[in-house]
Amino acid sequence: MNKAYEFIAHPYECEFGSSPNTTINYTINTKDMTKDDLLESFTYFMRACGYSIGTEEVLEFVDYSEPEPTPINGVQYTPDQEFADITRVELIDGEGRRYTNHDVAYLGISLQDDNRTMKVFVQ
Repeated sequence: MNKAYEFIAHPYECEFGSSPNTTINYTINTKDMTKDDLLESFTYFMRACGYSIGTEEVLEFVDYSEPEPTPINGVQYTPDQEFADITRVELIDGEGRRYTNHDVAYLGISLQDDNRTMKVFVQ
């Protein structure tokens, strides 16, 4: 059977002498795998190399592209939208002012992570 994928870890010199003189070779013989199947196989390889990955932990692909902006009270704000009249921004919590900027040239807002994160862009 032909190799479709192969992960190899070569031994290395360790200043503490704790690295075993062992080559770990993990071979997958089928190309008919989903991305998740391949990540699961790579997880097994990493465990064989000594990485501590719990049974409830998984490797995953993360999409770092910006999500579509979400309306705030029915108004569609985007990080690229300028608020020309705003010149000062203050962030206030239960203990008072945490951030003040009196020289704002640009302000943008973006909600992310299913509306759990609000990013405020100030220049």
